[in-house]
Amino acid sequence: MKNSNSKLTLQTPGKGILLSKPVPPPNTGDGKVTSLDELPTDWWTVVDNASGGYQYKTLTEICGVRVETMLDGCAGSNHVTEELVCGMLNKAKEMGLKPDDPKFAVVQMERWVHAEAVLGIAASSPAPLKGVVVMRVTLLEGFTPEDCKPSHEILVRAKISAKGRSDWHGLILGGRSLDCQSRGGLGFRPGPTAHMLDTLGIGMPRVEHMVQRPDRAYVARSVVSSLDLCVGVVNEEALRKYWSWTVQRF
Repeated sequence: MKNSNSKLTLQTPGKGILLSKPVPPPNTGDGKVTSLDELPTDWWTVVDNASGGYQYKTLTEICGVRVETMLDGCAGSNHVTEELVCGMLNKAKEMGLKPDDPKFAVVQMERWVHAEAVLGIAASSPAPLKGVVVMRVTLLEGFTPEDCKPSHEILVRAKISAKGRSDWHGLILGGRSLDCQSRGGLGFRPGPTAHMLDTLGIGMPRVEHMVQRPDRAYVARSVVSSLDLCVGVVNEEALRKYWSWTVQRF
């Protein structure tokens, strides 16, 4: 069966996308498609791999160390890794800070009555959570990493993913923290030159890697390797060194 969409034309931004009317799916007896493997080969168009989209990211400070922070409105909670929390504790020890010091990053460690785990796309492989950390996080105000300065200090309660479960060791702020001011959130919205937090009246630097869209289709975010999870078009060796550096800073 010939797919009329095989002649799909994707034009440059501003000139639109031309779509032909799709043909009915293959007949599998009851007329239902149960697997995409049933589609004819010419329904698929081979294209180059591309990172596509990006997550909103900025910078914060913990223990005076800058931490890449993802502003993830789709996350149900805030998250950090066990490696990052251990790094915070070791950094505090290095600085000679005691747990009762107001500069000590960790305010409280919490455990649940019942164990929790994160279920991703692979539901059969849940990632265990160690518990929760309440920590002091300093927000940075400015348009670029070079000119941003420490601004408000906030308390963030984040769930801790177990060691070895992530190769990205930053801070994830979820939807509840980023919500509008009337709902108790930071009032996050992306701006052309900064990520705005309307509740606090500040703009934080945008540090995500921008990728030009090849056409007017809104992008899909995909991962070719685990190292490509939170960064755009950068070679894997550079990413490996970056994440290693992120942990070693603490």
